[in-house]
Amino acid sequence: MEENHLGNLAIHILDTINETFAAAGVELPGVQMITLGGQGATAQIAEQLSVSVEEMYSGTPGDQAQTPVRCDAPQSASFAVELVRCVPTGTQRGRSTPLPTGDDANQQTEVALARMLDMKILMDAGMNAIAGTWSEMGIVTLSAAPPQGGFQAIVMAITTVV
Repeated sequence: MEENHLGNLAIHILDTINETFAAAGVELPGVQMITLGGQGATAQIAEQLSVSVEEMYSGTPGDQAQTPVRCDAPQSASFAVELVRCVPTGTQRGRSTPLPTGDDANQQTEVALARMLDMKILMDAGMNAIAGTWSEMGIVTLSAAPPQGGFQAIVMAITTVV
């Protein structure tokens, strides 16, 4: 394994996300970082994009240490990507909701559609990032975190052979 291969792969994922969003004509936040561990623990104080190395294990993607493998088996790593954007929120019975202040349905729809576009472009970026690795094999999943404090994260998990 080359020196800091995981770090290089994290940078490759970040670069691929930037390239894919640029090709789609969608701007990404200026705050971008590489982190280690703690998916969901990156403080959301501004719009930001983070790529985190979460886990490394012996075996191929999907076999996550449940099946014993030979010592010369492939190794896989899992990365978490968080794209955090500002979203309008309101309060309902004392707790934050995804609804904008005043429950403006049109505004909520616009925000949701923009975040869905982020999800689609992130999925494309994740697949492009895997296609740029030597194995071209992996798993990409996305989920939307609930809005919190005026921000919402789209979280992408990438697991690929390293």
